[in-house]
Amino acid sequence: MKQAVIVFNSEPILGNLMPSQFRLDGNIKHYRRTLLQEIGRLDLPWQVSLDQTFGDIASLIAAHNQLLICAPGLEHQLFFDKADQNKLIFLTSLEFRVNDVQRVIKQMQLISGKNL
Repeated sequence: MKQAVIVFNSEPILGNLMPSQFRLDGNIKHYRRTLLQEIGRLDLPWQVSLDQTFGDIASLIAAHNQLLICAPGLEHQLFFDKADQNKLIFLTSLEFRVNDVQRVIKQMQLISGKNL
């Protein structure tokens, strides 16, 4: 079973005393539910969890996650090695708000070696 994580938060940026929790809104869970439904429908060998590391990409990759699905706005807040860039998908605001999982599903199929 392959592992994916939805990253919805990041470490505090200079000037912030605590990590922002506004990202954990109802749409994070709804996006995950929509993604899991599509994974089930296509019978893909993937599990999807929510990030508990506040966007620690190195820890998430060290935990053998094959795909990191990042919420909109995190592309400039997360620190990651360029070598790991192929394991990251940064969602657009539109994809996230309308629960469009097609780009993520295509990447999962590619990683799984399943035909598109």
